Amino acid sequence: MTQDAESFITRFTTWTEARPDIRAALVAGSYGRAAGDAHSDVDILLFCRRADRYADPDRWLPALGTLWASLYAPDDPFPGFPMARSMFCIYAGGLVVDFGVIPLWTIHWWRRALASPLRRLPYLPPGDDAVRIFRDGVRVLFDHDGDLARLRDTLLALPVPAGSPPGLDAFQRNLGDFWYGPADIARHLRRGEVFQAQMLLHRPQKRCLLTMIEWHARCRGGWVQADGLNRTKTLEKWADPRVVEALPALFGGCEADACWRSLLAQMDIFYDLSREVAAHLGYDIPVQDDAIRAWIRTQVPVDEAWA
Repeated sequence: MTQDAESFITRFTTWTEARPDIRAALVAGSYGRAAGDAHSDVDILLFCRRADRYADPDRWLPALGTLWASLYAPDDPFPGFPMARSMFCIYAGGLVVDFGVIPLWTIHWWRRALASPLRRLPYLPPGDDAVRIFRDGVRVLFDHDGDLARLRDTLLALPVPAGSPPGLDAFQRNLGDFWYGPADIARHLRRGEVFQAQMLLHRPQKRCLLTMIEWHARCRGGWVQADGLNRTKTLEKWADPRVVEALPALFGGCEADACWRSLLAQMDIFYDLSREVAAHLGYDIPVQDDAIRAWIRTQVPVDEAWA
């Protein structure tokens, strides 16, 4: 059975009517704030008296539609809710649904922890991502006992975390992490180890680059709290235009020459942004980035005329 997101949400709500142990549920993310489209996933949080009944996805996820694939990820809690069991699902038609199954009793522990930060409790309270979820907007499907409303009110009453520039240590550590990479990537490319080079290009390198892109944007727009959930989804809207223009080159293709292009493009954009951030914050550049860039270019195969 193929279904769209709204049909799925209706089906889920109807399904819970025969399960009195599920006391509250909400839709978060884009559909929670009425901004979902045909390419959006569905994020659902449900609060249960017996969350262990939903630890086995095969026992309940198929009841909600034709299931193509599912993943139970107990070590990957729903963002902001450390006690949530995560279920990632794909239903017929390509509808992606992420569930967070939360024991109902944790709401009471969380509210006490948030109201009294010095109280020593054995369970972590919701984090900043939980606050952002409610501030962004959610759709409460039902709240039989009012516990969800009380948790929402407690979270929304918390002060908005203030943003701040990176300290000198964090800035220099990011520089060191990034500029170690090109020499390692170039070594793998010279050996013909393209897969390993791609792994390095798309994991540690881009993580460092993304951090610098965000710092650079904050230098221009003020050190306000960034949206940790959507900073990659909406990068094209807030990043420096040079970053957006360079995206095709930053990702490239799978061939070795595409890896070289991506590596050089990442170095160039990181070099420019890091120096502008350093100038804005009054920090020194402790690495020999000019020398590294020049040396990497000598490693590009001579038949790559574009280099």
